[in-house]
Amino acid sequence: MDILSQLKHAWKASGSHASRAFNRGILHPIECLFARPISGGLPTSPIFIIGSPRSGSTLLYQLLAQRFDFTYLSNVHASFFGAPSLVELLRHHSQANRTQGQYRSQFGYAKGTWAPSECGEFWYRFFPRNPQHTLLSEVSAKNMARMRGVVGKLQEAGNKPLLFKNMPCALRLEPLIHALPEAIFLVMQRNLLDNAHSILCARKTIYHDYGSWWSLKPRSYPKLRILPAHVQVVEQIRAINDLIDQARNQFGDERFLDVQYETLCDNTHDELNSIERFLKNHGLTISHNAAVPASFPHPSTCNISSRVYQQLQEYISARAA
Repeated sequence: MDILSQLKHAWKASGSHASRAFNRGILHPIECLFARPISGGLPTSPIFIIGSPRSGSTLLYQLLAQRFDFTYLSNVHASFFGAPSLVELLRHHSQANRTQGQYRSQFGYAKGTWAPSECGEFWYRFFPRNPQHTLLSEVSAKNMARMRGVVGKLQEAGNKPLLFKNMPCALRLEPLIHALPEAIFLVMQRNLLDNAHSILCARKTIYHDYGSWWSLKPRSYPKLRILPAHVQVVEQIRAINDLIDQARNQFGDERFLDVQYETLCDNTHDELNSIERFLKNHGLTISHNAAVPASFPHPSTCNISSRVYQQLQEYISARAA
């Protein structure tokens, strides 16, 4: 086990409260101090994977981290979210192997020391926890400048294209693009019925019922949460996709690439090649890393009650009519 892995495991054992206090009280101000404001352009465009929950974004994140040589936030970076650039610098010295070739995850979390992580706490250094849907007028200009400096420092430490996956970023696109105008986006898309079904499965697994809200809260959340569960999940997905479409119209469609989950599973190599062409069109030179499977199975069975599934089908059909 390399030194960073040992440090991570020792730190987890110390407790989450101590970890957060250390990250926020010590590491965060230190990294911000050394991550000076960047007025010019970033070395390369940071890449963000966004979309609705349960759309296949974690699989895409794992595949990209395995296939190409990116700097990305891992579970080690998540343990030290106050200074991920320091983790990235130490990684070079420890020669840690980050690409482990495993494609399993549970609700966005993948096991493995260097497995890709959403690293939600990193983003909460700069954005509020609530509301999740955040407008430019609702964020601090100082925090946005700090975030830009920290992203630049992480790019400098990794010295390669920078890949993020954080689903709440779909609800922060206006301030995010304002602070990082170089950013480009991979938007996960999935069949609406399957996507909504998967969210209901997650609710049932985590909360043992379908009515408890799970994951992203668009601005319409207070109105949606009082509706039937099958309506909630469909409108949750639609609200998130609407926000992404608004950003396309406001900031330019050319910075967004749709990635269809079903196509990614059926023709993995073709879809990754399409993504590579998109990145090259934005000036990124991507080195190949390791091979990935040519295809993946995607779920086709109903894992919720037949009554709820029928309600889901009927609601989507009615809205499409």
